[in-house]
Amino acid sequence: IHLALGERPHLPARMEECRGAGSLVFGSPTGGTLVHLCSAAELRNHVPEVFAVTLVKQPGDRVEPFEHNGNLVGFVLFDCPHADEYERLTEKIHAALALDVDPG
Repeated sequence: IHLALGERPHLPARMEECRGAGSLVFGSPTGGTLVHLCSAAELRNHVPEVFAVTLVKQPGDRVEPFEHNGNLVGFVLFDCPHADEYERLTEKIHAALALDVDPG
């Protein structure tokens, strides 16, 4: 992005300075009314590796089944220094989100 804007990006001189990160886009397996979703602050408290949270839906909103990113409920960025930690961290994030949808 920096190069596209005509700027010179800052690149770490050593790989030890690089930060491993993961991302998770999430939604509901079913459509309906969003009943509950933890707040960004609650998520960070439960999963300290999380450093950015964007929630695009709030309780009371209509959600569609998460078949593509157009139906997302939100996304999360988190520290993930090793690829083998990704699955454990995403499971921890899903559990902490406590996403509840009423299909009614």
